[in-house]
Amino acid sequence: NGVITMTNTTTLTVEACHFVQNSVYEGAMNLNQHATLTVAHSVFTGNQAALQGGAISISGAQSVTLTDNQFEQNTATGSEATGGAVTLIGAKNAVLSTRNNVFTNNTANITGGAMDITVASWAAENDQYTSNGAQRTSAVNLGSSDPAVNAVAVLTGCTFTNNRAENGMGALSVGSGISAYITGGSFVGNWAANAGAALYSTYAALLNVSGVNFQSTTAGSGAAMLIVNTTNVTLTTTTFTANEASTQGAGLAFFNVQNA
Repeated sequence: NGVITMTNTTTLTVEACHFVQNSVYEGAMNLNQHATLTVAHSVFTGNQAALQGGAISISGAQSVTLTDNQFEQNTATGSEATGGAVTLIGAKNAVLSTRNNVFTNNTANITGGAMDITVASWAAENDQYTSNGAQRTSAVNLGSSDPAVNAVAVLTGCTFTNNRAENGMGALSVGSGISAYITGGSFVGNWAANAGAALYSTYAALLNVSGVNFQSTTAGSGAAMLIVNTTNVTLTTTTFTANEASTQGAGLAFFNVQNA
């Protein structure tokens, strides 16, 4: 498996390390039932996983913190592969914190070109996602498989630029039961063949978008935002410029949305 493989470990801190061109089944760092992980000032380049998480694959963690790292050209290649750079399947009530990370040119065969996150809350600040790609959700796929989790995503000042989804579901996808707060930052130049190039939400509990710039996104419908079966949608001081849809909703497309 990974360059670092650990199971049932309490704490791991990785700082100022380089992981380059490792080929593994899941994750150059592969951690299972791991309580706390901190990765800082490290570089992950050209790592490849067959299953998930080309750079980092984590299952069962309680707390994961990623700060000031670079993830470039990592990939998850299998037929059902997710999380080109990072896959996190958290324990119940797990928390992922990311700050000042740069994700560039990472790819996954199915979802989450940069990151695929399941059953975890996420706090992100000033992360950059550029030129990542997948069939669905080109940059970050955020989903909760447990309705009792009530996961919360808080993104501040994050940028999503030139990410490409061959089918759709956004550069950022917010999944079932999640309450998402997106403040500042931008979605620029993202592309999807079908629907939702920038931000996609389905069955989310809440979506609050404030002070975000959506610009030059392209999709079949809902180029900037495609919101489906989502309750409590709020948009404030948000800008939509030069977005393009071939069918409907160059800026926004809402389907079965309550309390917008």
